[in-house]
Amino acid sequence: MITGGPVQFASDKPLECMTLTFKKDENKAYTYYSCKTCNSNWICDQCKKGCHEKLGHETLLHVMDHKVGSAVCYCVKKKLCRIANIKNPNQGKQ
Repeated sequence: MITGGPVQFASDKPLECMTLTFKKDENKAYTYYSCKTCNSNWICDQCKKGCHEKLGHETLLHVMDHKVGSAVCYCVKKKLCRIANIKNPNQGKQ
């Protein structure tokens, strides 16, 4: 039997805000959410999961498949973000 080390599934990786992973030349579409609890819009999917739903906040779809020209997530902008992001790349990582 050959072993190569620990296996890490994608679902086990720490969440990262789209502001950290965004690449302008990818022309990728993003889905954004609103958090009624925080009274905030334009929250990326990863922040919805790691910063809002994890705390029991009420989130709703805001805009689906939106093509963006820059890394925008108001969770970071409003200093609500609890996962790794462009302003704090190590946040939420062990």
